Amino acid sequence: MIEAFMRELRQQGFTQDRIAEMTGINQANISRLFRGSEPNASTLIKLAEAFNVTTDHILGRDKAEKKKAA
Repeated sequence: MIEAFMRELRQQGFTQDRIAEMTGINQANISRLFRGSEPNASTLIKLAEAFNVTTDHILGRDKAEKKKAA
């Protein structure tokens, strides 16, 4: 699920180094997220705060909820 959010960031021009700088998450962990590693709660919160999105959005849950409602 997080791979889709990380792809969004890449498509918007964010590099792994820039994401690491913005979030305070080390670059090795950012790389793992791009490969689909599941984030811990702290990582989710840092990403959500840095990019002004919900943790549900990062995990792709907001899209899943919209599909259920339709």
